[in-house]
Amino acid sequence: MRRRNQTIKKLENDVEEWERVLWKRQPFPDNFVSKSFFRVHTKCIKINFSQALYGSVLVTQEICSCVALVVIFLSLSAEQLNAFLILLLTGVFSLIGYVIMRASKIFSDGNLEILLDELKTALFVVVLSWFSSPIIKTLTASVSTDTIHACTISLLLLHLIFHPYGAVVAIVKPTMSHNLGLFAAVCLASRLSNNLDVFALVIVAIGLFSLFPNFRFHCQETYGKATCLLLSTIVIFACIFGLIFHAIFLLPILVLSIVFVNVLSPLLFIYFQSYRKNIYGPWDEAMINEKS
Repeated sequence: MRRRNQTIKKLENDVEEWERVLWKRQPFPDNFVSKSFFRVHTKCIKINFSQALYGSVLVTQEICSCVALVVIFLSLSAEQLNAFLILLLTGVFSLIGYVIMRASKIFSDGNLEILLDELKTALFVVVLSWFSSPIIKTLTASVSTDTIHACTISLLLLHLIFHPYGAVVAIVKPTMSHNLGLFAAVCLASRLSNNLDVFALVIVAIGLFSLFPNFRFHCQETYGKATCLLLSTIVIFACIFGLIFHAIFLLPILVLSIVFVNVLSPLLFIYFQSYRKNIYGPWDEAMINEKS
């Protein structure tokens, strides 16, 4: 074995280089592996901290949506907030978002059929949520509260994992993420005491997980990065104030999550870019290197 290694090392130092061909007789053993046997292609993408931070704020916004759902549930459960006030604020914010997104386009084109169809859909969702409230309230009556809380945390984490943040990857499942968020809201709503509170929490969940993501992407595509960052700042401070008044024990978790997502994750992403490499062997398809 030692003699074989010395022979290979001597051959590597020779002038003649190993070629990836079968028809040519070469002065190398059959099991000789040259340094050029593998082709290493570096996939390093030059990205700065501001670009990485802009990509991470979308994750922060969705985390704040989950935190907002939990805060509203805790405030309703402790009777610190009125369900009518929550429904009023949800309706006002939804109307403002709809005007920003769709109303200008509808009235400029003169196509009121879209407006009527969307009003019918919204009315159907509201009526269905109202009549489903008594069923949701007694849905998990035989399940312990600890189990519901653990199930809600798991569902919200899965919602964050599968949520579409703008990247086209295999793990992204928009429908699954949406359903997981609503199912988490249903689990929380089933622990409330009256039908009106259940209805309010379900409507808030629809606004957070169905309407708000579309509004965010509309602002991102239409008004640029500055508006997206401003919206993220507003959402973060709103969640912080809500936690201070209604669930201060969750504030450290939110702060640590924001620091990890918006500071540590972009820095790690930039650092590990230099290690992104693809190794190509003889079993891979041939690649054409275009030289400019």
